Amino acid sequence: LPQRGGRVTGVTLADGEHLAADAVLLNGDSAALSAGLFGADASRAVDVQRPQDRSISALTWATLTQPAGFPLARHTVFFSPDYAREWHELSDCSLLPTVPTVYVCAQDRSTPEAPAAGAPERLLLLVNAPALGDLARPSLAEVDACQERTLQHLRDCGLTLSLNPTQTVRTTPVEFHARYPATGG
Repeated sequence: LPQRGGRVTGVTLADGEHLAADAVLLNGDSAALSAGLFGADASRAVDVQRPQDRSISALTWATLTQPAGFPLARHTVFFSPDYAREWHELSDCSLLPTVPTVYVCAQDRSTPEAPAAGAPERLLLLVNAPALGDLARPSLAEVDACQERTLQHLRDCGLTLSLNPTQTVRTTPVEFHARYPATGG
């Protein structure tokens, strides 16, 4: 990003071609810009972002399963019974929550192709996690334990799910960080 007087004047592509511009927008995390992943010149376009200023990350499970016991809508949130503790664990302790808030997206609900009652369906589960993927955290053992706590919390709320490993894709802050460098996930 060539600059003149602190103002970006365009973008120079990998092949050397220069594209002049009055403004340049980044469709990405500005932490990658400040970390120099777009080059030293570009890193000066934004303030340095410290890891402690990051937003949160997530653990997700994309699965095909047969939900039972609770009448899911397309979007359902199962809140932690101790929301203050959850945020303390995430923000102050950099830990996965003991009893997480769980967002469940029943992707096939409210569509013409909705599954028949009692049939397996596509679900996305999401719980908040600290953005520490660049530090290889949380560990797989921590993620496994959080998964069990998540499923237990759902059972306590009346929703029973069985996650078959061959029909479930789990994504952690480590994988999110690999996809979106400089974010911690």
